[in-house]
Amino acid sequence: MKRKIISLLLCLVMALSLIPTVAFAATDDLTTNGTYSSNGWSAGGDGTITTKDGLTLSKTATYLSENTYRIDLSVVTTQEVTTQDSPAAVALVIDTSGSMAWCSDYHKHSDDCYKNSVDRCGPITNRYGHWFLGFHKADTSCRLMNGKDGFGLYPASCGTDQHTHDGATGGVSCGHSPSRIDSAKAAATAFIGSFKSTSAARYVAVIGFNSSVTSTQWYNVSDESQRTDAINAINNLGANGGTDMAAGLSSANTQMTTNLPAGVDAANRHVIVLSDGAPTYANRSGNGSSGSAEINKTTSDTAATLQKAIAPGKLYTICFSAEDEICYSTFESNGPTVGEFLRNSIASSTNDAYKAETATELNKIFTDLSSTITSGLTGEGGWTVNDPMAANISVDGTLNGYNDENKTYTWTLSNPDQTSNGNTTTYTYTTSYTVKIEPNGKEADGSPLREDKFYPTNEVTTLHYTDAKGNLQTADFPVPGVKVKLPDPTPTTGNLTINKVFEGLPENTCPESVMFTVTGPNNYNQTVTMTANDQWTKTLTDLTPGDYTVTETSADVTGYTYTTNNNTGTSSNDGKTATVTVNANADSAATVNFINTYEEESTPPAEDVPVNIPVTKTVSAKVGSTLPKNLPSFTFKAYLGEKEVGILTLALNEKTKVSGAQNQYRGTLTANIPAAAFANNNNMVTLTIKEDKGIDTKWKYDTREYTVTVRMVIERAVAEDPLVIMLGNDVVDSVSFENIYSYKYTPAPRPTTPAKPVTSVKTGDMGVALYAGLAILSMTGSAGVILRRRKNDK
Repeated sequence: MKRKIISLLLCLVMALSLIPTVAFAATDDLTTNGTYSSNGWSAGGDGTITTKDGLTLSKTATYLSENTYRIDLSVVTTQEVTTQDSPAAVALVIDTSGSMAWCSDYHKHSDDCYKNSVDRCGPITNRYGHWFLGFHKADTSCRLMNGKDGFGLYPASCGTDQHTHDGATGGVSCGHSPSRIDSAKAAATAFIGSFKSTSAARYVAVIGFNSSVTSTQWYNVSDESQRTDAINAINNLGANGGTDMAAGLSSANTQMTTNLPAGVDAANRHVIVLSDGAPTYANRSGNGSSGSAEINKTTSDTAATLQKAIAPGKLYTICFSAEDEICYSTFESNGPTVGEFLRNSIASSTNDAYKAETATELNKIFTDLSSTITSGLTGEGGWTVNDPMAANISVDGTLNGYNDENKTYTWTLSNPDQTSNGNTTTYTYTTSYTVKIEPNGKEADGSPLREDKFYPTNEVTTLHYTDAKGNLQTADFPVPGVKVKLPDPTPTTGNLTINKVFEGLPENTCPESVMFTVTGPNNYNQTVTMTANDQWTKTLTDLTPGDYTVTETSADVTGYTYTTNNNTGTSSNDGKTATVTVNANADSAATVNFINTYEEESTPPAEDVPVNIPVTKTVSAKVGSTLPKNLPSFTFKAYLGEKEVGILTLALNEKTKVSGAQNQYRGTLTANIPAAAFANNNNMVTLTIKEDKGIDTKWKYDTREYTVTVRMVIERAVAEDPLVIMLGNDVVDSVSFENIYSYKYTPAPRPTTPAKPVTSVKTGDMGVALYAGLAILSMTGSAGVILRRRKNDK
């Protein structure tokens, strides 16, 4: 016994020892290390890198719960750093010309865009704009100033070979993406959020340029109130007019050299210029619709003056959705593209020039510029990490330094752990935060995420630091990857349950099976057979959502008739058809219930069934007439359809007279109904009663027809008794026949020779009275027993 207990304990220990190993292995498979390269993100590595300056950067992910991970970053260095915090100023010079109302995202229009006459670029809607006499003009607000052959009119089928349309048609937003001005305002607002400081002044001036210039004062965005004013100034920017970039640069120069508050070192003065097209004015000189070499030169000279004023600060440029647009064209040659002009003639260096073709790219550029400018200004020696979240990744909970608008975490390195080894001190900076991966996220191509694939938690994560010589440097972290647990698939089909209930049947007499026909969407047609083995229920699965019709086709039991009452979605009077809606829900089925009520079948008699119908006859005399003493006989007949099935000749005498009634006579009409008539009509027949019209002209015969419905009732007093077949009146209470006797007195003619006077006959001494009569046919009692078979009859 002792040996058995020890064996059991050993088994238990071994089983428990497996649990952590299995759990760790499962969660460990959900994370990986990875890095970014020119080919994008890929898994691999050990989660650390060492920079050329000897810094060790680490970034890893740890599984916490379903789709939730902890991100850990660390920077390890032996370099001693000092804390500095300095004011800085940035002038935001933003293009607000008319084209900034166009789409943010760069796209081209093909020939098909112009074949549709109702298109915004079509010859009908824009015949006075960029169409002329059936030709499409290149130099128009439809955007690119020149076709491949320079200025001019081009055939209507103008495609990308002739000129491109950089996200605009006719000078308004095409609805393809947010407008350029809205995207610029959002990016500038996010820039202010990351540019502010908790301990130093950070100044921003907002300058808008189109045909003219608007400029604000300097706002210290580290102050909440002034930060709100700066954001309001950005949001007040609009889009209209031409493009006077030179005026915008000149205004920035004035702000930097004349109006800037004291305390901002020259190295901390910067200008960011955003433009979506070629300059069409230069200090208000030009036509506002096309550029020229002179305008470009004036603008370039103004930029050079500004560069000197802010050096060693930088003049940054952003070309927004206009990289390939030609600034101007002459008969001899074309000028530079907008991208080339901003890069080579405006920016402090080509490394300070950026291009964005989408709102997302624009937002990232402003974020990167904020990190670049603030490097060396905040935290431990100005060491900061720019850590943007990747697609489908979001920060879980609150994170100090996280910007919700651009989904970027700015980590200012501080409070390191220090360890010493001889004369060497090692500084270790760490931070952690929690992220979630969106299970309903999409791949770049719009397809759903996959559970068998790793996804990066962040975009390129960059450390901005100062090396031992005081130079600003950058280094990129490794970036981990995580897996997603997709939600349970949304049901695309539904289920339908059919239930069967029997009423009125003795035990063990249910039918062997019942059958249904089910029809529905996509030509669905299914026969369903149900038996007692199915518990009289069946469920159809994987049905396309929609309306389904269920029809009961067979539920027969020998010796019984049945009716069907469907209590769900009945759509037929007999209850044998139901319509029910099936929804896409795998957990709940649509239900339809059929209830069959059974009655034992009757056995019609083999011979004709006699039906005795009492007939009451009333006669009356017309006013002024008198009924004769000897009344005639009257004939009544019963018909089943066209067939005569009974006759009554009623003699009006003392034998047939109704006691206590005046001039009423009664007889019995016997109708012999064929047994088959009951069997063919659900045990019910209808008879027609007519009075024959006689030949005696003194009588006015009743020619109306009366109907009587007779129902056969089958009863049992007790289960052992034989059947009792009864007939009863089911519909009519009475029938009337009316006969009027009419007689007119004609006096004798007067003699032609004198005669002995005689007493004349007085009028009225001999009157004839005609009386109205009422005949009533009634079915007395609840039923007349026609055929009765008793158990003890011999």
